[in-house]
Amino acid sequence: MRVRVLVAAGLVTALAAGGLAAGAAARSGAGQVQADLLAARELLAASADPATGSAAARLALVERAGGHVRRARARLAAWPLA
Repeated sequence: MRVRVLVAAGLVTALAAGGLAAGAAARSGAGQVQADLLAARELLAASADPATGSAAARLALVERAGGHVRRARARLAAWPLA
């Protein structure tokens, strides 16, 4: 009987630890997604300003912003955020 209680307590502890690890990974992933989207927004804002430079320079900013968006989408599709 005592062995069953110890095994059950061990399983509950393992499940709780797994839940905490998954939650921490989700928070970290969400923070990275947010950082990518904020970077994309800043790049797009800079590309809208004609004082930034030539059309080619502004287009390069838009392409860089697209890279950030693609990374954010990939992170959202991956575990544990999917």
